[in-house]
Amino acid sequence: MMQNDTAFQATQHRLTQLEKVVCGLRRELAPQAFADHVQGYMLEIQRMREEIDSYLLRPLTASCVEGTAQV
Repeated sequence: MMQNDTAFQATQHRLTQLEKVVCGLRRELAPQAFADHVQGYMLEIQRMREEIDSYLLRPLTASCVEGTAQV
């Protein structure tokens, strides 16, 4: 569970990296091989998106902002 914006940003970065991997596999693999190979990636992407949504829907508190870098 994400506790602050730093963890949020790190999760966003990891999510982007996984999506790039899946996109690359989509171009490289045959449809059935793609479906077989990306199932685990897709489950992790879904989990990370749910974690991000949960974090964003929580009320903002001082503890959530600690460690936040200026964007």
